[in-house]
Amino acid sequence: MSTEELRLKLKKIPFFTTLKDEILVKLCQISATHTYRRDDIVYEEGDRALTIDIILSGEGLSPSPT
Repeated sequence: MSTEELRLKLKKIPFFTTLKDEILVKLCQISATHTYRRDDIVYEEGDRALTIDIILSGEGLSPSPT
């Protein structure tokens, strides 16, 4: 995904709407995009967060309690 495509997607998210375009472009330039399959586990309970993850398409689900 290009920087411009990512910038346009982020501009639709309320959290990012107030950022100046120059800041948003810089954020996009240092960002990485990942694609996951439906049943991929991205994080497990107790994992330390080292990044900020933004879902641009689809949804994230918590596992059902056992």
